[in-house]
Amino acid sequence: MIGRRGALCAALLAAALPGCGDGGATRGPLDGPEAAPLIRPDTPGNDLQFSFEPGDVVEAYGSAAGGFLIHFTRQGPNAVPPGDADASGTPDFVEEVAGVYDEVLAYYRDDLGFRPPLGDEGIADNGGDGRFDVYLVDFAGIGDGVFHVDACPQGSPEACAGYMVQENDYAGYGYPSTLVANRILGSHELFHAVQAAYDTQQGSIMAEGTAVWATESFDPSLNDFERFIDGYLTNCDRSLDVPLPGPVDPFSYGSAIFFQFLEERYGDGAVRALWERTEDGANGDPDPAWFEEIGPMLEARAQTTFAEAFVELATWNLFTGSFADPSRSYAAGAGYARVQIEDVAAPYSGRLRAFYAASQYRRAPPDGRAAMTAALAMPADAPEQGEGLALLLVPERGGAYGEVTRVADLAAGVTEVDLRGADALIVVVVNGAEGGDSRRPTLCIGAPDEVAACKAAASGGAAPDGDPDGGCGCRASGADAAAPGGAAAAALGLAAAARYRRRR
Repeated sequence: MIGRRGALCAALLAAALPGCGDGGATRGPLDGPEAAPLIRPDTPGNDLQFSFEPGDVVEAYGSAAGGFLIHFTRQGPNAVPPGDADASGTPDFVEEVAGVYDEVLAYYRDDLGFRPPLGDEGIADNGGDGRFDVYLVDFAGIGDGVFHVDACPQGSPEACAGYMVQENDYAGYGYPSTLVANRILGSHELFHAVQAAYDTQQGSIMAEGTAVWATESFDPSLNDFERFIDGYLTNCDRSLDVPLPGPVDPFSYGSAIFFQFLEERYGDGAVRALWERTEDGANGDPDPAWFEEIGPMLEARAQTTFAEAFVELATWNLFTGSFADPSRSYAAGAGYARVQIEDVAAPYSGRLRAFYAASQYRRAPPDGRAAMTAALAMPADAPEQGEGLALLLVPERGGAYGEVTRVADLAAGVTEVDLRGADALIVVVVNGAEGGDSRRPTLCIGAPDEVAACKAAASGGAAPDGDPDGGCGCRASGADAAAPGGAAAAALGLAAAARYRRRR
């Protein structure tokens, strides 16, 4: 993650994310074993951005559980804090890092059932043995950690081994303690190593969204998840699988709320089941893409469709912040940011652009109307503009939401909501399609007679000319739209985002 806040992290597997509408994608240099960099931060003459100095005396400390080797130095800018309260001869900071990684791995492997990171026994420059390597070096405030992929076995070019490079002391970073920093960083970055054991080419949303989710699952007391999810909740009108342009974006990290929804709504193991479907050859698909596997996963796991699940997601996202209701939404929703809702005045008539896998929210005060409704009006010559859409109506009274009503007939607009004593009518438009062109209906909100007049006026209009989908919901080209690349290159973009500065 890249954020100024101590709780933010960035694991950036993508060297660059093409802008929306980019028809092609450039795979990074880690698209196969022939391109593996096979260098480490202590490799003499390396050109890594974050590495030890030539004169550093690098020591190694093995974690108690035996899965990790922590590399550190005691002198110079890369020195770790010298404190050694237990007089063990190893700095307490190094022991803390090792202990955190042991704990995180045990949780992901034993509690959640994920595959552990691939070993690096067969790599020439592997830190000394097959244990997972963590290198503690100075990031000079422009980042705090990065997972590097450095070898992909023959025959499985997208399941790869790697290592971790991490900030050596967090001096000046603003974390409340090094333990909090290490738990956030270790849980986020090690999950990238877990992901790499399945597939490294799933793009930033799957990579960063599930890594933020993993940190929340590991330790809900950490505030990483809560500080990220507004990146999605303020961009719900964007297609779920299309990241924002740039090397790291808040939407990718904020999409963690979607994966939290999957886990809470469809049971423990839903995220793992999705990752298992991304591995090359899974279910007979030589190169599956995560977004295309959600529907089949939901059908197999819960006998439901992506479209129905996405309508539920849009509904759950209403019940956050002061409107939280654990009986209808997230268990910890009171600590989440509010979904972005546009305030409008009734009668309202607005031409929408509803991208697939996206939702939009409007709030209209009744202003004396006893009842209100909403409808989606399609041009007479383009009724298909309503395909795949759902319309939800929710009264708001006294800082709480009432019953959520799904309009059965989108065009009819006959579902009236009693607004006597209410503060507003919330209208949610959901496109639960998994792809295709955006829909361009007219949204009508108001009293029943006002909506009828709006529909009559809108239905006489002509269909839009084409649909280039060049806005924020477009898909570049399937799974390649945000193909991960060299994580080392990604560090160059860390300082660019004021809010997301830290991890990759």
